[in-house]
Amino acid sequence: MSKDNFNFKPFLISIFIVFIYLIIIWINKNVIFDVSFYYKLWQTKFSTERIERIIVQNNKFSIFSYLFWPCVLYIKWLLICIVLYIGIIFFEIDMTFKNCFKIVLLAESIPLILLITKTLYFYIYPPNSLELVQNFNPLGLTSILKYDHISTYFLYPIQQINLFEVGYWLLLAYGINSLGNVDLKKSLKVVTLSYGFGLTIWCIFIVFIQLQFS
Repeated sequence: MSKDNFNFKPFLISIFIVFIYLIIIWINKNVIFDVSFYYKLWQTKFSTERIERIIVQNNKFSIFSYLFWPCVLYIKWLLICIVLYIGIIFFEIDMTFKNCFKIVLLAESIPLILLITKTLYFYIYPPNSLELVQNFNPLGLTSILKYDHISTYFLYPIQQINLFEVGYWLLLAYGINSLGNVDLKKSLKVVTLSYGFGLTIWCIFIVFIQLQFS
């Protein structure tokens, strides 16, 4: 991967990525998971009046999601960048925090592709349950295993085992390889011991929270 691929202004690219995410969120809310979806989902469980109240209430709070997601994305990028940069410093690689942020933004193309894939899939094959939406994981281990046979506590960690996550690791490694002038083997080691360790801690945290509130 050439250094020319990182010749961009990270702030402008981050705004562009956020804008794409917001478009996809709008499509999901207004095209795929629209009013008819919830009527079909709850028509056997709740009365029409109850469903209408739920939909109205959800619509009132929907605007906050457009403010919530940009905050979540920037916090996510910052945390990953910090963890990755600690690994870069530990391995004594000459790289600025700004370049590290560029690597994280480039790697974000993988989760973005995953979200677009899910959106297209549910557009073509409308879901009939929220469980399917929450647990759908293309190119992942849970797409082979039946998620209803997996313990709720282990579902999230297992969902992280997928080809998209592998692609994310590889892009992070190639970024360090390109901007840090180190061999690919060393850059993979940096990603494993920094981002990989951080992801493991995060998965343990999620499982712990689930156990506490179960």
